[in-house]
Amino acid sequence: MRVLASVSPCPKHHGLPIGRLMNSSVGSEREWFLNGEVVTTKNSDEMESVVSKVLAPHSLIVSKKMSEFSAAINAIQLGELTVGYLKYDSEVTLILPESSLDTYSINIPLRGRPVSKFSNTVVASTPNLATAFNPGSIVNINWPASCSQLCVKFSRSSIDDELRALLGRDPVRTLRLAEAVPLTPSHYNFWQSTLKLVEALGEITNYPLVTQRIGQILIETLLLTQLNNYSEELLGGASVISPKSVNKAVEYIESHAALPLTTGNIACAAGVSARALQRAFQSHLETTPMDYLRSVRMVRVREQLASSQPGSTTVAAVAYEWGFTHIGRFAKSYRDRFAEYPSQTLRFGNDRNFNP
Repeated sequence: MRVLASVSPCPKHHGLPIGRLMNSSVGSEREWFLNGEVVTTKNSDEMESVVSKVLAPHSLIVSKKMSEFSAAINAIQLGELTVGYLKYDSEVTLILPESSLDTYSINIPLRGRPVSKFSNTVVASTPNLATAFNPGSIVNINWPASCSQLCVKFSRSSIDDELRALLGRDPVRTLRLAEAVPLTPSHYNFWQSTLKLVEALGEITNYPLVTQRIGQILIETLLLTQLNNYSEELLGGASVISPKSVNKAVEYIESHAALPLTTGNIACAAGVSARALQRAFQSHLETTPMDYLRSVRMVRVREQLASSQPGSTTVAAVAYEWGFTHIGRFAKSYRDRFAEYPSQTLRFGNDRNFNP
């Protein structure tokens, strides 16, 4: 049995972009996702039931050394993505039998050092090492007292769909993530801003392009940065594709811009791998598939604003509908491209000859 502690990631495979989100000092910790489902309890049976429902079916054993039990879970579900903050003030063990896991998940330690014992591996988490769980895993998780973690759960179907899209073909074997997840600062700003966006969604959860895109971004990042049995193919060299395939991808983007697309989705529609499509777009169009998609959506926003009556909608509502979540950044990009603010388009679009 291998015991994994904090390690440096292989140069070819970077850890998940969590970076310095974790800090083991007590003063730095805060509770996450307080705007989601929040449960605080001193009843171990209730906690076992709630966590089994939200994250993974399991049995909860409280250490005999503990005279009292208390725990908390805060969680937000966005389609097939669940993010949670999980804390046990008491020392506990979570036992997950083989049949209980049909999802992929990542546990990121915030405070304390939980130990996950798999059938052939032990991962001793630290502020620099998280833990990945695969479908069918048999695992016992030992939580020390006052230990807290961020838990990110992905449905198996959402992982399979994105893997298929990135490969440009059907996977021939089940994806297996390496259980030890090195936490490097390389993509810290991206991951932190994504988690904060999940917390701050509020009314934006009514816009599928926004919520589904968040899950897709996290899955794509997971597949491309965490070592797995497809890493060599996902990160290897890309074949050269013809302009015909690029045109097919462009046509797909323009006819499906209202859907929550990823590079993988577009590549799959064009019949090529995501990596090959990225290189082809740079070569033929001097842009990326996602930048091209954003450009198309910007035009759609402009068309919708120009055809709307002032007072019937807002710039923010239309921007959210088309997947733009940062209104200030969106307004600047809009003005740079169209030489006017989106609010001006909404106000005057019907009163002049409009040219998108």
